[in-house]
Amino acid sequence: FPGGTDVQKLIRHQTEKPYPLEELRPGLPPEVHQILNRMLEKRPEDRYPTPRHLVEALELYLNPALPSTPVPHSVAETPPVADTPVPNRHVTRASSPPLPPSAQTRPAPSQSMRDTMPIPADLAEALPFHSPTTTRSTGQTSIPITRPRTPFAAHNGLIGGLAFSPDGRLLVTAGIDGRVRLWDITGPTAREVGNFSRPGIEFQSVVFAPDDDYLVAGGIARGTAGVWRWDWNENKLVEWGQYQGDKVGVPALAFAPDGKRLAAAIGPFVVAFKVSNRQAGTGEILKGHSGAVRAVAWSPDGKRLASGGESKHIVVWSWGWLGASQKAKVRAHTDILTGLAISPDGCRLAAIGLDKQVVLWDAEEMKEGTTLSLTGHHDPLRLAHYLKDGPLVTISQTGHMIVWDTRAATAIAEYNLSDRMAPSLTISMDGKHVATGSTDGRVSIFETIRVASGATVGN
Repeated sequence: FPGGTDVQKLIRHQTEKPYPLEELRPGLPPEVHQILNRMLEKRPEDRYPTPRHLVEALELYLNPALPSTPVPHSVAETPPVADTPVPNRHVTRASSPPLPPSAQTRPAPSQSMRDTMPIPADLAEALPFHSPTTTRSTGQTSIPITRPRTPFAAHNGLIGGLAFSPDGRLLVTAGIDGRVRLWDITGPTAREVGNFSRPGIEFQSVVFAPDDDYLVAGGIARGTAGVWRWDWNENKLVEWGQYQGDKVGVPALAFAPDGKRLAAAIGPFVVAFKVSNRQAGTGEILKGHSGAVRAVAWSPDGKRLASGGESKHIVVWSWGWLGASQKAKVRAHTDILTGLAISPDGCRLAAIGLDKQVVLWDAEEMKEGTTLSLTGHHDPLRLAHYLKDGPLVTISQTGHMIVWDTRAATAIAEYNLSDRMAPSLTISMDGKHVATGSTDGRVSIFETIRVASGATVGN
């Protein structure tokens, strides 16, 4: 319950429901929400009567085969839609010492995996577009879990954002502890090469500029969202904008491929910055969603932007002489949309969500009823990323990763990351590395092997 006096906080603890967990930590399974919501009930009689009852609920979640009765839970109140953010800008500089190491966590057990099912040649030619909505799924087999090289402690607490540099040599981590740290990952162990600190900020996202030595981080503190540019070689920090509103956050950032625009998801809006010589003008606020935006993706030519989130819609924006305009708006999922990716040729748009579906659209002419759904995941999805040579990578919240040939609608390869339920994850542009960030501040880097066919398999 941020803000207010101590007395006001005490009253709110007694009378108000907490901020919805599904918005604070997107991607948590419904069972986890049920358990946590019951632990947060106001009346003692509505909570678990003993620690043993809580242990049983947790054991049931970890092992669904155990017999049990349903766990009653409360439903969090829905917050009002945010007002239009009010921009405010100023410049600051910062540097900070290294952080102390945090606790390590053990890898989670493996899960069931899928093989590829063939598709008739005539369908492969027709799919995925200009046909009625179609679904293709993978088979099922058991694949050993993939373990990372030596994990390392990066933050005190949950890691909100991760990103690889375009050349894959650097990894940036951003935490809710108010720190952003830069790591050289070319050696056997990660080596810190820079950091900055903004006490009180919960960093939620971070992205590298595509062709320059700086990055941008997004975060929130006391109801105000902010976007910062960090020139790590000069240790210079510049604020690109502040945005106030009800329940604002910055869960996603994306540069256009040429680096001339940056899109930031802030509350139910997309803020688009025009970038020149590391300077950003006042962000253009794009309104088209009724709920918080969680994902943004640029077309290869930088002329179109796709956004999506809690409204379950995808909005496509295009830029002309007079600025941005809404080109299309379609509904893609039955649950919250969590990720978007546009193919290197600009022809296909992949959308993922909590409904476990991978939905492919014609990126140039989006029409409902002509999509292709790729079903192979059994858990809500967290990340979608097109590799340079065409395959699509999708990763679920339990670490299940599938590499797809989207033209043939088949899975090229599958494997399972040992870090289950990681709150943040990212993949390098070439698909050779996947990084996950844990709730205790630990980072794990998984290596993959690229083979001649373009497939990716676990090391």
